[in-house]
Amino acid sequence: MKSSTKMNGLVALLALVLGGSMARAADPELKVEEMPRELRELKQEMAVLRALVATSNRTTDVELRLLGERLERIERMLARSGPTLTTRSSSSFTPDPVPYSGAMRLDNRMGVTATVNVNGISYSVPPYGVRTLRNLPPGEIIYSATAEGRGVQFPVRSSLAANETLTVTIR
Repeated sequence: MKSSTKMNGLVALLALVLGGSMARAADPELKVEEMPRELRELKQEMAVLRALVATSNRTTDVELRLLGERLERIERMLARSGPTLTTRSSSSFTPDPVPYSGAMRLDNRMGVTATVNVNGISYSVPPYGVRTLRNLPPGEIIYSATAEGRGVQFPVRSSLAANETLTVTIR
């Protein structure tokens, strides 16, 4: 990243400085009088390198602190939104049609509304109208009919077979 690139640059600069100094030290024409000046230059170069390394370290510290703060913000945001996030699952089914069911046809031949009670459930049939009750379970059916001006009929027991339509005529 940035800090590793800076560090590589510093290492290259240090190698150049040290390499150049060694070349000068190996130079047979280097005079003793020039050595203090060379030494001062090396000390200055070392000071510059130390300053660069210190700056690089401070930059790395700042970058790490900023990354840490960013991570904390993200964690706080996730903590706030965590409980409100919910998952929803749903399923559906298609009910199977009653494979074996019967029907009951209620035929009102009177001029008034009739009420037919089939297995404890009341159904109204308009005057001169027909109402068909579908998907009734096969087996015993108990029904009774009544209408305005007419008393209650005694309950009738009948059986309904699968795929059969039982017709009840109300007169």
